[in-house]
Amino acid sequence: MSDPAGFRINSPGAARRAGPSRPNRISIGGVLEWIDRFGARGGPVDVALAPFALLSSAGLLVAATPRGVSRIWMVHPASPDSLALESFLAQLEAAGIPPSFRARNRVLRKCLEELAGYFQGCLRKFETPVDWAGQGTPFERRIWSRLRRIPYGKTASYGQLARSLCGRSALGPRAMGPRAVGQANGRNPVPILVPCHRVIAADGTLGGYSGGLEVKKALLELEGATVAGVEPS
Repeated sequence: MSDPAGFRINSPGAARRAGPSRPNRISIGGVLEWIDRFGARGGPVDVALAPFALLSSAGLLVAATPRGVSRIWMVHPASPDSLALESFLAQLEAAGIPPSFRARNRVLRKCLEELAGYFQGCLRKFETPVDWAGQGTPFERRIWSRLRRIPYGKTASYGQLARSLCGRSALGPRAMGPRAVGQANGRNPVPILVPCHRVIAADGTLGGYSGGLEVKKALLELEGATVAGVEPS
């Protein structure tokens, strides 16, 4: 797949026609339901499917408004809870979403270009804006903002992230503890651009990752980050 497939969805109620989504699985119904809900607030949402160069046959489904990237889903056929890319594209066409060879949204085009550079090892900092308006709680959005400050090739533990914010919060230390940070990290709607993969366990091991530990390991290896049990390439 040398070119990303881009398409725009403006159809209210498309999610209802596509059928229900399944928990923890990227599905046509789940994607269209999110776009119906988010697009009602932010206007048209452009979506493109791009290759995930670190894992064969995997891909990233990127959604963006004119203000910024709002969501990135990982389509990972190695997982039994994911759909193969070809099947996913076929279902999108069946749902009435005609693919094209070029995303119309300027922000989305920039994101796809930067993702390609990142996977080639040429880009270390994303300049594409992020638009997570209406997503997450105020606490979660603070965590997501803080994630963007972790440099390329570096890591931070859940506890370090919690301590960096604890003194500025009126929520108290328990609400800002490592577990709460980990939960907010797992709900990050824009992985890679907002690098939740750079947050690891206190003992230096990988910890968790909503996209799967194989993906987290591949991203950290690409960046040359040192993690217990993971040798930088």
